Amino acid sequence: MTDLLRGRRPQLLVLFAGILIADRVTKVLAERSLSMGSPVEVIPGFFQLTLVHNTGMAFGLLGGVSIPGKAFLLTGVSVGLLVAIVWFAWRAGPLSGMTVFGIAAMLAGAIGNILDRLLYGYVVDFFDFYVGSAHWPAFNIADAMICTGVGLLVLESVRDLRQEAGRAGQEG
Repeated sequence: MTDLLRGRRPQLLVLFAGILIADRVTKVLAERSLSMGSPVEVIPGFFQLTLVHNTGMAFGLLGGVSIPGKAFLLTGVSVGLLVAIVWFAWRAGPLSGMTVFGIAAMLAGAIGNILDRLLYGYVVDFFDFYVGSAHWPAFNIADAMICTGVGLLVLESVRDLRQEAGRAGQEG
């Protein structure tokens, strides 16, 4: 692990801490400032703050499903994903800045939502984007960072594949 993050540990820790703190603070503010079922319009016709207690997975998936031990099961899935992210980081070679940010974002997001499940039994969501009656499922900073992290790792992988293909074309 020493070679893996050489020179990147401070960046990883600062990004991780910043994202986790922002997630926790905004969730506490949402719980204190918003009332369930009373959205606060920010950009009319497009964005509002709506307090949602998400008992499901990402974007409310399985939210309406009643399964014995569902909170425990979903926490276990989240911890499993967290372990997979750490395993990926451990096994990877030297990391680019984009990869470091992606890993920090995914770790902080996963831990932020795990903390919610452990503290409340649900995840606090409040960002609500919509057009007319069509709504994107409510989400939070942790969710946004998990998606951003995955996206960055995919982009990095595509970039690496293109570079390898370019090198192979030059050699052949």
